[in-house]
Amino acid sequence: MVYRLMPIRYSIPLQAVRKVEDCPSALNVLAAAAPDWLRSMAAPDWHDRYDRRVEEMRLPETGPKRDAYVVQVGTDGYRLLDALAGAGAPADAAALPAVTMLRGVWERHLEQAGDGSDSQPSKGV
Repeated sequence: MVYRLMPIRYSIPLQAVRKVEDCPSALNVLAAAAPDWLRSMAAPDWHDRYDRRVEEMRLPETGPKRDAYVVQVGTDGYRLLDALAGAGAPADAAALPAVTMLRGVWERHLEQAGDGSDSQPSKGV
């Protein structure tokens, strides 16, 4: 599946930016539970993006750079959730608490386009 970044027409609240920490948390749990599977499906740039905690990074306070970051992490999270729902995913990995939390946060705070190819913040954030 191809994912693409779409422009955002409105600003994302800082509280939503902080919720993206759920994606690296799920990745850390999966790295321990299914390291070979995660290594095989992870995008090469995920290490650059998720090796540090959000609290240790300087995220833009407002504007297009922050919005683009949230959309990118949202897209990565959907890519991970789609892979966990697909064939070849480790048994029971989708039921891990960190993955369940990720799914719930993404359903509440992010939306995929109708074709499932991108994500953007939910207007109800």
